[in-house]
Amino acid sequence: MRGIVHQAANLTEYRVETGLPSVTCTVFKGDNRAVIADLPDDSVDLAVTSPPYFQQRSYSSAARLGNETSMEEYLDNIIQTFQSVIRLLKPSGSIAYNMGDKYLNGSLLLVPYRFAIRVTDELGLRLVNDITWIKRNPVPHQFSRRLTQARSPSFTSS
Repeated sequence: MRGIVHQAANLTEYRVETGLPSVTCTVFKGDNRAVIADLPDDSVDLAVTSPPYFQQRSYSSAARLGNETSMEEYLDNIIQTFQSVIRLLKPSGSIAYNMGDKYLNGSLLLVPYRFAIRVTDELGLRLVNDITWIKRNPVPHQFSRRLTQARSPSFTSS
């Protein structure tokens, strides 16, 4: 890693050496809305993200993504962000994303799969890959009626 290239109040930009000739990656760390707003159209080859999981963490502000009161509101907000990311993608660009699921009343909501369907139906993206991330050391849980979640879905779309 080359190090910090630019730092502002809501954004840190890193340059990452890939070891490949003429290939450098730029990683942005900050509020996605601020980062996305400052980037030009058709400038991104690959966007990689793991949005905040729906009602899985205590985020510092009720207005933060992941704290929505309904799954539909959460998916609407993620879709809105993805619309902004699509503007950034080059014609040959892709988005890779990982999303966690949520249990409600003992049943999985299938949040990642609902999102993948909405992305293809509403945003016109193609679902290119459904990748299963195998967790080597999953966190055990106290529920006797279900297995420990030892995998997580990830998707690529273009």
